Amino acid sequence: MNDPGRRGLRRGPCRAVVWLFAVQLCTGLSVRAADRVAFSTVRQIVADGFASQQDYQSGDLIWASHVRPILESLAAVGWRPQDRAQILADLLQEEDALVRALNTRQGRQFMRKVSGHALIYDRLDRIVRVPGGERLVHDLIRLPDGERYAPLQPPRGVPTLVDLLPKNRSGKTRKITDYRKATGRIYTQEALMKRLEESWTGKSQPRQQAAVDRR
Repeated sequence: MNDPGRRGLRRGPCRAVVWLFAVQLCTGLSVRAADRVAFSTVRQIVADGFASQQDYQSGDLIWASHVRPILESLAAVGWRPQDRAQILADLLQEEDALVRALNTRQGRQFMRKVSGHALIYDRLDRIVRVPGGERLVHDLIRLPDGERYAPLQPPRGVPTLVDLLPKNRSGKTRKITDYRKATGRIYTQEALMKRLEESWTGKSQPRQQAAVDRR
């Protein structure tokens, strides 16, 4: 027997499924949001990933080869950040000057003495990209007290990193654009966690890295 009521019941769930599928297509939401990887799991995978890195300490500079296996581990449990490519692009590479300088025995010793200073990796990254900057960082690393020049405001009578750079063509102290500002890159485990949390919550935005003054 054809019962209109039964036909309505059959059509109702079908319409609900179609509606839910449409929502998925429009928003990218999972059918079962409760099944999404918990952020506590993301945090633990990141912590375990860095703990397994040889000679890594909290606060150290990180680069892309540290993070790729962590992103693979996140994918293995079911989560791929929507901005994965941008995250990798915002990390330094092994061939970058700052990584080459700090990824040595003396470089790590220097790094761990200065890592607590505000925006230190942003500033060092800007320094190594201007004429004479890479040489300066290499020399500082080899000094027994090279870390004393790292603060934005060193003690009275102590020059800043910028003061130590070779003078510009006019014989004046070089100026580095936005020297006191973040570059937009990811330099530490803490910064990576912040970016992953933004991605996990859907708040990540396209990044515009600050220009580097090469004068």
